[in-house]
Amino acid sequence: MKYLLLILTCVGFPVFFAACTNDEHAEEELEEFNATTIQIARKEKDAFIKSDPKSPLIPEQQKVFKGLKYFPPTEAFFVDAAFDQAEEPDTIIMLTSKSNDKRRYLRYGFLTFTLGDSTYKLTAFKPLGQATTALFVPFGDATNGRSTYGAGRYIDLEEESGADEYLLDFNAAYNPYCAYNYSYSCPLVPAENILKVSIKAGEKKFGEE
Repeated sequence: MKYLLLILTCVGFPVFFAACTNDEHAEEELEEFNATTIQIARKEKDAFIKSDPKSPLIPEQQKVFKGLKYFPPTEAFFVDAAFDQAEEPDTIIMLTSKSNDKRRYLRYGFLTFTLGDSTYKLTAFKPLGQATTALFVPFGDATNGRSTYGAGRYIDLEEESGADEYLLDFNAAYNPYCAYNYSYSCPLVPAENILKVSIKAGEKKFGEE
């Protein structure tokens, strides 16, 4: 069963626009690319960053904040991904932006998808010791350090029991909090999730004009 998760999140700020339904007609509609929905989600995230007390920006930054930068919404990076759940997920230690902070994740499954004529694979992780149904998909690509944050970006998916396919929307790719504020500790993208392709979708480098 396929399902769509359009997510507004920055490590600790999830606002899900999720669809998982048994109504076949409704499911087909919700799986379609919708640039308007993406733009609405981005405006809501800007409002959070600008005004919410839990914003990663310090008050001085919030005062001058004018909005995050994004690639235009594009259907080219709104793709079906086959999902192969690991039969016996192994545990990895994921490094973070702080040397004294290491986190344990399950290598939960693998997403295989096509962009153009090439096939790519990303590992989906689940944090140990946390009650969550989210799958964490950190990734790097050829835009990092240029138009996007140098340490990579994240996508979150809402886990669906028994799912063998997900909609992977790179338009929802977001920066970790440490892209805005170095005081945060953020997981670093594992080598297995570095893509040798430019993902020109989702959030751009913070402050990039």
